Amino acid sequence: MTNIKNRRERLQEIWADTPWEDVAAFIGPNAERFRPVWEKQRGMILKKGHGLTWSFSWPTFFLSYVWFFYRKQWLIGGMLIVLPVVLIFLFPTATGGLGGLAIVIAMMAKCLYLQDALPRIAKMRATETEGGARQAALARSGGTSKLAAIISGVFYAVSILAVILSVTRSDGFDQN
Repeated sequence: MTNIKNRRERLQEIWADTPWEDVAAFIGPNAERFRPVWEKQRGMILKKGHGLTWSFSWPTFFLSYVWFFYRKQWLIGGMLIVLPVVLIFLFPTATGGLGGLAIVIAMMAKCLYLQDALPRIAKMRATETEGGARQAALARSGGTSKLAAIISGVFYAVSILAVILSVTRSDGFDQN
């Protein structure tokens, strides 16, 4: 119980001590779209020590893991590639649930991003004390990766094409 309490206190400390300017520098492009989620999440964590903020992300809904790779969230992006494959193998007749997974991920995307970003920002704030140097280091560590977005986007497009081809070539749609 003490370990959980210490983690909550540390999380509250990180969220209380991290100014929006550092978060925006870490996020990079379109940081202002994250601000309402950050403010709500910050309020919940400072008040309760935990909590999730729901906020729908259209890019995440349509692009799934591509958005996470674009935002340099390698672990979550990788999990979103593997998770549907595992679910299809475990529950082959329940493929309709993958649409539900897309909605849940789209609603949690910004919150997940901020949950990962704040501890990373706190570590950088501890090492980079100068304003300009800290902002530059935050931008390098966070920000976006167009190359990762392009590579994962190509993979995403190929996987969608494969699904479309498999559906159109299945016995149910065969004209012969």
